[in-house]
Amino acid sequence: MKIGVDKEVIAENASQQSRAEQSRAEQSRAEHIEALRIIAVLMVIFNHTNERGFSRAFADPNTLGWIWDVFVSTACKAGVPIFFMISGANLIGKDDSIRKCFFRVRKIFIVLFFWSIIYYGADAQSVNWELISDWIKRIVSMPYWHLWYLYAYIAFLCTLPLLRKIGKNINKQEFHLIMAIGLLLTFVMPIMETFTIPVYGELKPHWLVAANVLYPLVGFYVDKKINIEDISKQHLLCLWIINACMFIISGLCEHYFLKFNPGNTNELFLCSTDLITAINAFVTVKYLCFKKCWQIKKGALFVGRLVFGIYLIHILLLWKIPFLLDEFLKIEKYSSLGIFASVLIVFLIAAVMISLLKHVPVIKRIV
Repeated sequence: MKIGVDKEVIAENASQQSRAEQSRAEQSRAEHIEALRIIAVLMVIFNHTNERGFSRAFADPNTLGWIWDVFVSTACKAGVPIFFMISGANLIGKDDSIRKCFFRVRKIFIVLFFWSIIYYGADAQSVNWELISDWIKRIVSMPYWHLWYLYAYIAFLCTLPLLRKIGKNINKQEFHLIMAIGLLLTFVMPIMETFTIPVYGELKPHWLVAANVLYPLVGFYVDKKINIEDISKQHLLCLWIINACMFIISGLCEHYFLKFNPGNTNELFLCSTDLITAINAFVTVKYLCFKKCWQIKKGALFVGRLVFGIYLIHILLLWKIPFLLDEFLKIEKYSSLGIFASVLIVFLIAAVMISLLKHVPVIKRIV
């Protein structure tokens, strides 16, 4: 009788331990996804500072400050890839119907239409029906500045059922092949073609390295098929050493390119490290959350859920409100680091605004 009771106790303890481990894994996942969203949107805001911050990477490369500027601009280009990796991690593993995928498309299109009108209206001196008709045509043919991401996201959602077939069946060797092709086309070839000879376009599988294909697949594999418990500090160190070497190579290429093309704003070399930088950021944040190397409060997780709205509204705050722009410029003129204060202020103001707008019945659906 005692043995039977002991077995029940052991089984119950095992069940509780299993539930605790599952809860820990779910909490860890929520933490690293929300933390990555916050990091990614800060990167995106910086990318849109233009000549106030981001475009300093295209200035005179012979100054000492240029090294820092090109490093920051190159690192922040990984913001959008991280967002696509998060989308792949969240959506590719699901078994939603095609109908639900297109329901998501409809929702994003409504958001795109609304915010396009808002931004075109912010730029217009006056508004009339003829102008609105022109805006609607432009929404289809040409995205407004940062809203290009919504077009790419809609395309991702349209192909999601197919990406699920690919993602769920990728094995380790096939993932290595994807990475090899990705690095070849995004890092090696841009350097080779710029400084030697171009390669005929039909030799390149461009569809695979499209941001809304490559990064969702990589994000799903890294998040779902790589056991974070198998990742050590040594692995992370090796990844970041590789990343640092790629930064140095891309920086040298940008320096040499600007030497003979002063003022050129081509972002080719700034984007060349995106794949490795995005993966390293994803794995590192997930590792830190899983190992409890940092404690993320619930408030931070809440902010992570506001990131989509922050992305939508940040251009208004960063560029379109005159008195805010004047204050930002005052901050930035005192130091080259002032731009980071502006980015943080935009992020915080946007977070407060979106948290309030999410309580408005109709508006909450488009932020």
